[in-house]
Amino acid sequence: MRQCRTVAVGLAVGVLLLSACTSPHTEDATVSPTALDPAPAPSVIESPRRVGVEDLGIAALLRPQRQSDVPNKAVNLGDVGDHGVVPPSVRIVDTAKGVTSYVGLDKEGQLCLVVVIEGGAAGSTCTTADRFARRALGVSLTSPSGGRAVAVLPDVRVAEISDLALSEAGLMRGTLPNVLVASKRKASSDLVLKSGYVVPGLP
Repeated sequence: MRQCRTVAVGLAVGVLLLSACTSPHTEDATVSPTALDPAPAPSVIESPRRVGVEDLGIAALLRPQRQSDVPNKAVNLGDVGDHGVVPPSVRIVDTAKGVTSYVGLDKEGQLCLVVVIEGGAAGSTCTTADRFARRALGVSLTSPSGGRAVAVLPDVRVAEISDLALSEAGLMRGTLPNVLVASKRKASSDLVLKSGYVVPGLP
Protein backbone atom coordinates (compact mmCIF):
# COMPACT_ATOMS: atom_id res chain seq x y z
CA MET A 1 0.00 0.00 0.00
CA ARG A 2 1.32 3.45 -0.88
CA GLN A 3 1.74 5.86 2.05
CA CYS A 4 1.65 9.59 1.44
CA ARG A 5 2.52 12.54 3.60
CA THR A 6 2.27 16.26 3.03
CA VAL A 7 5.04 18.58 4.13
CA ALA A 8 4.60 22.35 4.48
CA VAL A 9 7.55 24.42 3.41
CA GLY A 10 7.62 28.08 4.45
CA LEU A 11 8.61 30.56 1.78
CA ALA A 12 8.98 34.34 1.93
CA VAL A 13 5.61 34.83 0.20
CA GLY A 14 3.58 31.90 1.42
CA VAL A 15 3.51 28.20 2.01
CA LEU A 16 4.35 25.46 -0.50
CA LEU A 17 2.80 22.05 0.10
CA LEU A 18 4.91 19.09 -1.02
CA SER A 19 3.42 15.64 -1.18
CA ALA A 20 5.72 12.60 -0.99
CA CYS A 21 4.57 9.05 -1.47
CA THR A 22 6.45 5.91 -0.55
CA SER A 23 5.84 2.24 -1.11
CA PRO A 24 6.90 -0.53 1.27
CA HIS A 25 8.24 -2.51 -1.70
CA THR A 26 10.75 -0.38 -3.57
CA GLU A 27 13.83 -2.62 -3.74
CA ASP A 28 12.76 -4.24 -7.04
CA ALA A 29 11.68 -1.04 -8.74
CA THR A 30 13.17 -0.09 -12.09
CA VAL A 31 13.85 3.57 -12.67
CA SER A 32 13.28 4.75 -16.22
CA PRO A 33 14.61 8.05 -17.57
CA THR A 34 12.08 10.85 -17.90
CA ALA A 35 12.13 14.33 -19.33
CA LEU A 36 13.28 15.57 -15.92
CA ASP A 37 15.77 12.73 -15.51
CA PRO A 38 17.22 12.22 -19.00
CA ALA A 39 19.47 9.32 -19.92
CA PRO A 40 23.15 10.21 -19.83
CA ALA A 41 24.62 11.26 -23.15
CA PRO A 42 26.92 8.71 -24.85
CA SER A 43 30.48 9.05 -23.59
CA VAL A 44 32.99 10.71 -25.89
CA ILE A 45 36.34 9.01 -26.39
CA GLU A 46 38.91 11.53 -25.19
CA SER A 47 41.83 9.22 -24.50
CA PRO A 48 42.69 5.56 -25.07
CA ARG A 49 42.14 4.74 -21.40
CA ARG A 50 38.40 5.41 -21.78
CA VAL A 51 38.08 2.33 -24.01
CA GLY A 52 40.06 -0.19 -21.97
CA VAL A 53 43.30 0.12 -23.89
CA GLU A 54 45.20 -1.29 -20.90
CA ASP A 55 44.03 -4.74 -21.96
CA LEU A 56 45.86 -4.46 -25.29
CA GLY A 57 49.26 -4.54 -23.60
CA ILE A 58 50.95 -1.84 -25.71
CA ALA A 59 52.86 0.61 -23.53
CA ALA A 60 53.02 3.24 -26.28
CA LEU A 61 49.24 3.66 -26.11
CA LEU A 62 49.37 4.54 -22.42
CA ARG A 63 51.80 7.45 -22.61
CA PRO A 64 50.71 11.03 -23.43
CA GLN A 65 50.40 11.84 -27.11
CA ARG A 66 53.28 13.80 -28.65
CA GLN A 67 53.44 15.98 -31.73
CA SER A 68 55.37 13.23 -33.54
CA ASP A 69 52.43 10.87 -32.99
CA VAL A 70 50.20 12.88 -35.30
CA PRO A 71 50.28 11.67 -38.95
CA ASN A 72 50.63 14.24 -41.70
CA LYS A 73 47.50 15.85 -43.09
CA ALA A 74 47.59 13.59 -46.15
CA VAL A 75 46.40 10.72 -43.93
CA ASN A 76 42.67 10.79 -43.18
CA LEU A 77 42.26 8.84 -39.95
CA GLY A 78 38.50 8.93 -40.41
CA ASP A 79 38.89 6.56 -43.36
CA VAL A 80 40.83 3.91 -41.43
CA GLY A 81 38.96 0.61 -41.05
CA ASP A 82 35.18 0.56 -40.88
CA HIS A 83 34.81 3.18 -38.16
CA GLY A 84 37.74 5.59 -38.42
CA VAL A 85 40.56 6.01 -35.90
CA VAL A 86 40.16 8.40 -32.94
CA PRO A 87 42.98 10.98 -33.42
CA PRO A 88 43.92 11.41 -29.70
CA SER A 89 44.57 7.65 -29.44
CA VAL A 90 47.24 7.52 -32.18
CA ARG A 91 50.87 6.72 -31.25
CA ILE A 92 53.91 6.24 -33.46
CA VAL A 93 55.53 2.78 -33.14
CA ASP A 94 57.97 2.43 -36.04
CA THR A 95 59.96 4.62 -38.37
CA ALA A 96 62.12 3.79 -41.37
CA LYS A 97 63.37 5.69 -44.37
CA GLY A 98 60.24 7.36 -45.76
CA VAL A 99 57.83 5.06 -43.87
CA THR A 100 56.10 5.59 -40.50
CA SER A 101 53.79 3.22 -38.62
CA TYR A 102 51.17 4.13 -36.01
CA VAL A 103 48.75 2.33 -33.72
CA GLY A 104 45.46 3.76 -32.52
CA LEU A 105 41.89 2.89 -31.58
CA ASP A 106 38.87 3.15 -33.81
CA LYS A 107 35.49 4.40 -32.59
CA GLU A 108 34.46 0.85 -31.65
CA GLY A 109 37.56 0.32 -29.49
CA GLN A 110 39.38 -1.90 -31.97
CA LEU A 111 43.16 -1.70 -32.33
CA CYS A 112 44.33 -0.34 -35.69
CA LEU A 113 47.76 -0.34 -37.34
CA VAL A 114 48.41 2.37 -39.93
CA VAL A 115 51.48 2.38 -42.18
CA VAL A 116 52.21 5.63 -44.03
CA ILE A 117 54.68 6.09 -46.87
CA GLU A 118 56.10 9.55 -47.38
CA GLY A 119 54.06 11.20 -50.10
CA GLY A 120 50.64 10.14 -48.80
CA ALA A 121 50.21 6.42 -49.53
CA ALA A 122 48.83 4.58 -46.50
CA GLY A 123 47.62 1.12 -45.54
CA SER A 124 45.80 -0.01 -42.43
CA THR A 125 44.06 -2.86 -40.68
CA CYS A 126 42.14 -3.22 -37.41
CA THR A 127 41.37 -6.05 -35.01
CA THR A 128 39.50 -6.71 -31.77
CA ALA A 129 41.24 -6.94 -28.41
CA ASP A 130 40.31 -10.63 -28.16
CA ARG A 131 41.89 -11.45 -31.50
CA PHE A 132 44.96 -9.35 -30.75
CA ALA A 133 45.48 -11.42 -27.60
CA ARG A 134 46.02 -14.44 -29.90
CA ARG A 135 47.42 -13.02 -33.13
CA ALA A 136 49.65 -10.07 -34.08
CA LEU A 137 48.32 -7.28 -36.28
CA GLY A 138 50.20 -6.76 -39.54
CA VAL A 139 50.22 -4.51 -42.60
CA SER A 140 52.32 -4.70 -45.75
CA LEU A 141 52.49 -1.60 -47.93
CA THR A 142 54.55 -0.83 -51.01
CA SER A 143 54.77 2.08 -53.43
CA PRO A 144 57.21 3.31 -56.08
CA SER A 145 59.00 5.29 -53.37
CA GLY A 146 59.39 2.42 -50.92
CA GLY A 147 57.51 0.10 -48.60
CA ARG A 148 57.33 -1.61 -45.24
CA ALA A 149 55.78 -4.81 -43.89
CA VAL A 150 55.03 -4.30 -40.19
CA ALA A 151 53.52 -6.37 -37.39
CA VAL A 152 52.74 -5.21 -33.85
CA LEU A 153 52.15 -7.49 -30.87
CA PRO A 154 51.60 -7.09 -27.11
CA ASP A 155 54.69 -6.08 -25.14
CA VAL A 156 54.46 -9.21 -22.99
CA ARG A 157 55.16 -11.41 -26.04
CA VAL A 158 58.49 -9.77 -26.86
CA ALA A 159 60.46 -11.92 -24.41
CA GLU A 160 59.28 -15.07 -26.22
CA ILE A 161 60.98 -14.14 -29.49
CA SER A 162 64.63 -15.02 -30.04
CA ASP A 163 66.82 -13.43 -32.68
CA LEU A 164 67.24 -16.87 -34.29
CA ALA A 165 63.48 -17.36 -34.55
CA LEU A 166 63.14 -13.92 -36.13
CA SER A 167 65.86 -14.65 -38.67
CA GLU A 168 64.33 -17.99 -39.63
CA ALA A 169 60.92 -16.33 -40.12
CA GLY A 170 62.40 -13.53 -42.24
CA LEU A 171 61.69 -10.87 -39.62
CA MET A 172 63.66 -8.30 -37.65
CA ARG A 173 62.85 -5.95 -34.81
CA GLY A 174 61.39 -2.54 -35.55
CA THR A 175 61.79 0.76 -33.73
CA LEU A 176 59.92 -0.45 -30.63
CA PRO A 177 60.50 -3.91 -29.13
CA ASN A 178 56.94 -5.06 -29.85
CA VAL A 179 57.18 -4.16 -33.56
CA LEU A 180 58.46 -6.66 -36.12
CA VAL A 181 59.19 -5.94 -39.77
CA ALA A 182 59.95 -8.13 -42.78
CA SER A 183 63.71 -8.21 -43.20
CA LYS A 184 63.76 -9.17 -46.88
CA ARG A 185 61.92 -8.22 -50.03
CA LYS A 186 59.79 -11.36 -49.83
CA ALA A 187 57.03 -12.71 -47.66
CA SER A 188 57.97 -13.77 -44.14
CA SER A 189 56.64 -17.01 -42.72
CA ASP A 190 54.28 -17.45 -39.76
CA LEU A 191 56.02 -17.30 -36.39
CA VAL A 192 54.33 -19.31 -33.62
CA LEU A 193 55.56 -18.56 -30.10
CA LYS A 194 55.76 -21.04 -27.24
CA SER A 195 52.59 -19.60 -25.75
CA GLY A 196 50.76 -20.31 -29.01
CA TYR A 197 50.69 -16.64 -29.99
CA VAL A 198 50.91 -16.22 -33.77
CA VAL A 199 52.79 -13.58 -35.74
CA PRO A 200 51.36 -14.09 -39.24
CA GLY A 201 53.58 -14.01 -42.29
CA LEU A 202 53.95 -10.60 -43.86
CA PRO A 203 53.45 -10.55 -47.66
